[in-house]
Amino acid sequence: MPFPILRTPVVVISEIISILEPNEINARASGYIILRDIVSDNFRFDGKLGPANHLFIGSYGHWVTPNNLMNFDFIKIIIEESKLSVTDLNSFLRHWRAGGSSRLTFLKLDFKNDTMFENFDEDLEAVETDEVVEYRLSNGENLVYGNGYSIQRIDGVKALVRFEIHRFVMMVSNGTEII
Repeated sequence: MPFPILRTPVVVISEIISILEPNEINARASGYIILRDIVSDNFRFDGKLGPANHLFIGSYGHWVTPNNLMNFDFIKIIIEESKLSVTDLNSFLRHWRAGGSSRLTFLKLDFKNDTMFENFDEDLEAVETDEVVEYRLSNGENLVYGNGYSIQRIDGVKALVRFEIHRFVMMVSNGTEII
């Protein structure tokens, strides 16, 4: 059975995931997966999550690894308290440029710690831009980001990437939420 909404008010995420069958975790869903519970510092998840439209990991996103991010199949991903490093993000961007995570149109990571970003890896061919990218939410609201870096996927699709001390945002050009 698909889980269009997964909310964890009492049970920890690791317990929810451990009771689901693999086909339930990977079930086609059209909506949201929301994970909002406390997990231990050593919690790990090595499977795939999705496909669905939205993934929100609130307050305890420290467990998300670069491999998790590459194996999530969502259109929009928001992760709070991420511990991903600049090296991890460069690996993810390399994966995206090669055609991975092709459905992803919006990624926002709020970092648990200050993250100092200096330069993109040279092979990412990131170009500083003052281009403004608009992303329409399903409620009609528009998110507008500008003054970041443009990167291009092998199929020609471009994304605007912004990196701040506590936040990383990636918006695929002309990305429009579908729900």
